[in-house]
Amino acid sequence: MHDVFESFPQLETRDLLLRRIHISDAKALFTVLSDEAVTEFYDDDAFTNISQAVDQIEAWERGFNNRGCIRWGITNKEDEIIIGSCRRILLLSKCSRNLVSETRGCWQNMKIGVQKDLLIYTFSHY
Repeated sequence: MHDVFESFPQLETRDLLLRRIHISDAKALFTVLSDEAVTEFYDDDAFTNISQAVDQIEAWERGFNNRGCIRWGITNKEDEIIIGSCRRILLLSKCSRNLVSETRGCWQNMKIGVQKDLLIYTFSHY
């Protein structure tokens, strides 16, 4: 069985790239997570300061390094600017759940494509 934490997995749909989020993505991530329409159903409030985006990226990196979760940045292939994110949380070694967050205006098509690829990835690696 493939170790998903051996190297950060990059996934692609027809139009989107799911990739590792870097500190250099903090401004774009802040744009997403400061939008109250995006965070309406989150367990956190909308971001009010870019330092929160930096802290979040660092926390997600720790989650990957500790082999607990994978948080992908969702980008359009053309520009690779973060427009949303999704995660895979590993629970009880063999179970996992996929969660998607997205920006306003493009979420419906993005959610369908991303969820499909996450399900394929999940079942092909566990």
